[in-house]
Amino acid sequence: MATASDGTAWTVGRAMARSVKDGVPAVQKWDGKSWHRQSLPDVGKGELSAVTVVAPDDVWAAGAAYAADDKSPQTALLLHWDGSSWKRVTAPGPQGADAWLGGITALAPDDIWAVGGSTAAGAERPLALHWNGTSWTEAETPNVPDGRLRAVGKAGDGTLWAVGGKGAAPVALRRDARTGRWERAASPGLVVRGFSTVPGSAGLWVAGIAEQGDLVPAVTRWKG
Repeated sequence: MATASDGTAWTVGRAMARSVKDGVPAVQKWDGKSWHRQSLPDVGKGELSAVTVVAPDDVWAAGAAYAADDKSPQTALLLHWDGSSWKRVTAPGPQGADAWLGGITALAPDDIWAVGGSTAAGAERPLALHWNGTSWTEAETPNVPDGRLRAVGKAGDGTLWAVGGKGAAPVALRRDARTGRWERAASPGLVVRGFSTVPGSAGLWVAGIAEQGDLVPAVTRWKG
């Protein structure tokens, strides 16, 4: 969920008519009194995992469009609200690979990051996309095994983080402001599903699944 300066709120996910396999991307808007289902472009089956608001007429949602058949790859999904309608925007990514997005954050109208992962030949690795106000481009990321990213955001000290993981394998990437490159950082100690920044601090509150145990919820304050 994300809120706009005019008090409206947006929440994204998946609508299912009968089962999970029938799920399609869905967006709801809160106008201060009730929620309203939004009309979206037909992208087939899929889901939205994250939303970020730049302005009331500038909202981005990220997720995945599922493969239409066994020969087609799953693709990263980006939708944009321009104040009048939602439109699909082409997301770059590895050719022929399954790709998806799990987190998105707007630092400025011309500085937006979306993160997720891609899989080719059974190997999974991080995926990071950047919007410069005109187009989306794929940024280079470390080749981390099982390195799917689920959340992205800037800490109080200005550090940009992308975190996530798969199974019992956490992953954390930090963007070096000097070189403009994503670098692997020390593990936060859990497979992250989401995080919140701490005002005036370099630390983060991270929530997800503990490395040990079977789907054990975990929350910790991480210094990064």
